[in-house]
Amino acid sequence: MEPTIVHVCRHGQVENPDHILYGRAEGYALSELGQRMAERLGEHFDGVELQHLRCSPLQRARETLDQLQRGADRQAGIALLRRDG
Repeated sequence: MEPTIVHVCRHGQVENPDHILYGRAEGYALSELGQRMAERLGEHFDGVELQHLRCSPLQRARETLDQLQRGADRQAGIALLRRDG
């Protein structure tokens, strides 16, 4: 039996000039640095065969996932996680 490898990644830095504790709030995109961080994540997974991708529906997480997909095998299934409440 082959081992299962799980990669856990968090979104890149968020554009938040007012230093608001945004938590699960919508409308917070990646900052320029966050976009570069996400691009590097995509480069890290360049050519890696991923079987499943799970992502929060929040904009910052989806922007990070977009970069991850550019580097990883695009055959992976994507599921957006639903928010409770």
